[in-house]
Amino acid sequence: MSYKLLDHTADLRVKFSGNIKKNLLKNSAIALSEIIFEIKQNDVCIDNSKKLNLKLEEAEFSELYIDFLREILFRINSSQFYFIDFNFKKITSTNLEAVCFYVEQDISNLKNEIKAVTYNELKITENKEGWSAKVTFDI
Repeated sequence: MSYKLLDHTADLRVKFSGNIKKNLLKNSAIALSEIIFEIKQNDVCIDNSKKLNLKLEEAEFSELYIDFLREILFRINSSQFYFIDFNFKKITSTNLEAVCFYVEQDISNLKNEIKAVTYNELKITENKEGWSAKVTFDI
């Protein structure tokens, strides 16, 4: 599992992980889909997948990461996209270019509402096991 739900008083706090930076991003987005729809990626029919091109630029990686999650959350909430895979064409500390593969879900499949991604207690670290991020979501 690439994420773990953490205790939080009023919001949703999640620890995401990935062995490399691009897997941290990918795992975080897929986990958001799993959390919101309460459907594991293995249970999603990917036969009719579609793609979305995404380009982001920020001053530093923590801002880029949050901006990426905000874009993913926006697409999940507004269009019921369930993200299944990513092809990252470019990832630096300040830029990201990706092709995002998704399948559309019925709005009735939305199980958990996440309103926003916050900077509150954001912690992104790299160590010998890879990358991890602790993120708090407003619910």
